[in-house]
Amino acid sequence: MVFAVLEGSIAMHPHPAFRQATRDTNLRFAAQTGFGMLCVPFEGETLVSHLPFHLNPESDEFDLHLAQNNAIVSTGLVKTTATLVIQGPHGYVSPDWYQAPHQGPTWNYVAVHIKGTVVLQDRQELRRIVSELTTEFEMRVNGKSPWRSEDIKDKPMDGLMAQIVPYRFQIEAVEGTWKLDQTQPPESRLNAAAAVENSPTGLDTKALADFMRGTISEE
Repeated sequence: MVFAVLEGSIAMHPHPAFRQATRDTNLRFAAQTGFGMLCVPFEGETLVSHLPFHLNPESDEFDLHLAQNNAIVSTGLVKTTATLVIQGPHGYVSPDWYQAPHQGPTWNYVAVHIKGTVVLQDRQELRRIVSELTTEFEMRVNGKSPWRSEDIKDKPMDGLMAQIVPYRFQIEAVEGTWKLDQTQPPESRLNAAAAVENSPTGLDTKALADFMRGTISEE
């Protein structure tokens, strides 16, 4: 899916309490998530594409690929600045959940923005990129033997490879926001986490609640 958004800088939450995670922590989170939004400026717009990616441990760069008919590919850009946005768990927090007076509603979340340069790769890199990306995610699948790209015969594999284009994302800056009620007292945070864990409003609220509890052990 590709769509245009308003051009401009991508700003993260300014409160320092929510921006304590190290570069390594943010990169590990991004690599573990393995899916995000690639944002590329082009002719007054920002093209956005949702895609999986793989952290290359040897170069500290992300390998990724796009569909041949993707709007970013269609620009013909060989090298361009870009931002990779990784959305983690998030969820609504009702003031009542803190069990404390004079509180307001909020939305807790984890998100990482990685700024850098996207570079078109030689098509000879494509099979390696697909193999490494697939191997990483297949290792996380339970209950079956890992699928391998090598199991596909050359002709059908060539057909699949013809539909995608390889890129490398060179990392230049990493920013993360971990908004987990760090400004609330520990007791209020635990109360809210217990409610967030079972809330239907958000994404992966159980993981969000675990992150909220984790901030207390870090203090």
